[in-house]
Amino acid sequence: MLEYVTGRASAEVCEALEIPVDSEVVTVRRLRFADGEPLALMTNHLPVALAPDEDELADVGLYAALRARGVEIHMARQVIGARAATAAEARTLELKAGAALLTMQRTAYDPAGRPIEHGVHLYQASRYSFSTTLFAP
Repeated sequence: MLEYVTGRASAEVCEALEIPVDSEVVTVRRLRFADGEPLALMTNHLPVALAPDEDELADVGLYAALRARGVEIHMARQVIGARAATAAEARTLELKAGAALLTMQRTAYDPAGRPIEHGVHLYQASRYSFSTTLFAP
């Protein structure tokens, strides 16, 4: 875990979580590793009332901590893209500045359709891929 803070959410986060502008949220920044090397830089925003505390997240993943608190994740909407790493992102992920990153923005919802988490994740493009299944309408 790189950061765990409570503070005012941006307009984009408020919109994704369907909460009033300037609401407080918990923001968690984490660095995921694979084979001892940084793989993904993950930033997640959660309503304060739902957010696991920092100690909980030290032991288990975010979604496991939410489930342990009785928060059920029913579905998520996500957008996947690509872009070049900034200098700071490249340093954190141990890449060259400008290296290719896969991007993912996801909002997860409970069974009633309420947003419970909004994530902005960056993945090393050379070491990560997404697999999706599409159904005809």
